[in-house]
Amino acid sequence: LDAATSGCLLIAFSSQVARELSEALQSSASTSQYQCQKTYYALCRGDGASLREKGRFVANGDVKDSKGIKRSAVTEIEGLWGSNGYPRRCCLVRALPQTGRYHQIRQHLGRENYPIVGETRHHPDRKENKAWRAFLLENQQQQRQQQQQR
Repeated sequence: LDAATSGCLLIAFSSQVARELSEALQSSASTSQYQCQKTYYALCRGDGASLREKGRFVANGDVKDSKGIKRSAVTEIEGLWGSNGYPRRCCLVRALPQTGRYHQIRQHLGRENYPIVGETRHHPDRKENKAWRAFLLENQQQQRQQQQQR
């Protein structure tokens, strides 16, 4: 996983299980006896109103891989929640990649004008990222203080 990402890790202890897991996680999982779907949740900049109006939709289009080569990519996107106020304008988005391209979710959300909070590569906004970092650090400190008081 990327450094700023959290989630579940699958570990196989044999080459056969590793092969089966790999097949199940591929976009053409119909050949596998198992079916898996990758689901990501992202906190994005912006209130998310236009995403919620669209409902669940498919974003497709080329994305650049780590070498700058354009590759086709498909991501199903759904705006779940949005805020226009405190702490900042933000929204929660569910993304289901149908292909496994480099940073495809980041690139597709950026094209929809909802870059992921903290994004530094595809849609950087240092001022906004700094404000989010300060907010998150402040909340962490408050939680620690509350835990120490218990």
